[in-house]
Amino acid sequence: MHMKSRFLAILLTGMIVSAYGQNSGNFTAMILSLDGNGVILRNSKKIPLELPQSYFPGDELSLMKGNALIMLFSGEEIPLAAVSSYKIPPEDNSVSSELYEMANDSRTGQSLLAQSGTAYRIRGKSNVFPIKSKVLKTDDVILRLYYKNPEELNLGLKVIDSQTQKVIYEMENVADSLISLADAHWIEGRSYYWTLSNTPNGKPEMGTIVIPAKDESENFNTIAEPDTHFEYLNAISNLHNNLYYFDACALIEKAIARYPDFKIYRILKENLLLE
Repeated sequence: MHMKSRFLAILLTGMIVSAYGQNSGNFTAMILSLDGNGVILRNSKKIPLELPQSYFPGDELSLMKGNALIMLFSGEEIPLAAVSSYKIPPEDNSVSSELYEMANDSRTGQSLLAQSGTAYRIRGKSNVFPIKSKVLKTDDVILRLYYKNPEELNLGLKVIDSQTQKVIYEMENVADSLISLADAHWIEGRSYYWTLSNTPNGKPEMGTIVIPAKDESENFNTIAEPDTHFEYLNAISNLHNNLYYFDACALIEKAIARYPDFKIYRILKENLLLE
């Protein structure tokens, strides 16, 4: 199946709004972890608590069993333990972040935090991730193949400079589903395209990789070493929204390593790789 030519820009919406009825205002909070069960009271309706979800001001969360951790988009974390309730406070107009902006994009339900399976049904499964990406750190340039038993296909990969048409990287008999291109001779300010030949359907896969000019990458606003959930999620949102998919995936993997008990980051990775 073919990947969409333009990746979805939104990061956080949590649940499909149509499933619960439209709510006025913006999402201002999300759930980070849940070990138990509870409900949201929204517009006189009770909705089960689950991962992933985002919340509007006025949503009342009730935890009947276990523990949960809620995060406002200001970065404040709210722990809940059974039996307790918490009402999402009014929106603070001074709060602005990549996380907040991504959560409130209009394409509800198609985000990295869509319900499990939703992203797959909307986007379909791709043979290679990512088809198109900008790059901040060339060490993070890893193509991911979704062919069964790639070592049996005799796949061939070429990376070509779009300006000179010179092949800067070539691999025959690709046998791994993860292909690191960190050793390719990348040049700042250049765009490249790659081709994957000998695919099962007889048509080559193609994609593009863009190495921004130094001034663009230096001015890109993201935290090099996040230290909190908010900083990780905000930086991931920023990278994803600006088409740095290699870097977003690498940062999600760092978050998974740092917070192995937080399923939210594994959901992020799963949905990112389905785009």
